[in-house]
Amino acid sequence: MHIVTNMAAIPSPWRARDGRTGARSLARTVWASLMAGRPRDTVFVTNCDPDLTMGLVLAGLIWPPARRPVAAFDLVLRRPATRKARLLHVVKRALLSRVDLA
Repeated sequence: MHIVTNMAAIPSPWRARDGRTGARSLARTVWASLMAGRPRDTVFVTNCDPDLTMGLVLAGLIWPPARRPVAAFDLVLRRPATRKARLLHVVKRALLSRVDLA
């Protein structure tokens, strides 16, 4: 399994407790993540970056060959305060419904 993440704390190569091993690529932008995530067994893991998380999900919706599982950690989502933010909230909620939130 190949993990594409913005967390430098994940070692490369990594080894799970059950003995499985894999590689890790570090990417901080949607484009860099998509380029590193070409193998079919890729999983995107994001930490504290809602823009990157939603960008990866949106890229998978626009271009289905780029669709990979997305897991997000430590997202801070603020309550929408303006009318524009409330309208975008519907879109953001739909995008986040496709993410495994941990």
